[in-house]
Amino acid sequence: MTRPSLLDRYLFKQATYLLFITLIIGSGVYLMSELFDRLDNFIEAGIGLKLVLVYFCFKLPFIIAQILPAAFLLSVIIQLCLMARNRELLALQAGGISLWRIVAFFLLFGLLW
Repeated sequence: MTRPSLLDRYLFKQATYLLFITLIIGSGVYLMSELFDRLDNFIEAGIGLKLVLVYFCFKLPFIIAQILPAAFLLSVIIQLCLMARNRELLALQAGGISLWRIVAFFLLFGLLW
């Protein structure tokens, strides 16, 4: 088994960081909209805060499953835009690394998720 290159480790670290940030923000927005949609139902039923929190804890895996594809796509777009803005893509091309190498990393990363 070959050891991941420095480029792979850098891309993986940056991609997971951005993925978790977009996943947390997306989940937060989804939870807030869900809370405001169901707030009347919770108040009418007289449910306490503890039960509402339990409800959202059980709903969180479903929310993550719905948001994960969009969060992944958004994080990849953000990462590529940041790399282009910082001229990292240009430096990789000048160093002899093709863009297909970067694409292959993101495809493998997407398959893992």
